[in-house]
Amino acid sequence: MNYYQTLSTSKDSKFDRTSNKSIHKDIRNFVLCIQGKFVASYNLTSQNLLLKIVAIGQLGKFTLHFLIYKLVIVKLFQKGRLHLFY
Repeated sequence: MNYYQTLSTSKDSKFDRTSNKSIHKDIRNFVLCIQGKFVASYNLTSQNLLLKIVAIGQLGKFTLHFLIYKLVIVKLFQKGRLHLFY
């Protein structure tokens, strides 16, 4: 079981199905990793971040690491489902 599987099955994890408000308004930068490889970092507002997620969703399954007060792992799947784990 890798780190992401462990995190996603953790009893401490929270999954928000209802609102994009889970993506903090204050996000300024994040690191995009695809299949464990560092791809790029961005300096974005939350609105631009949502647009970027939609744009790169075509790539399929990937993981975003948010560099904020606490680590937020976001798993986005090609079919448009967004999973937030805290």
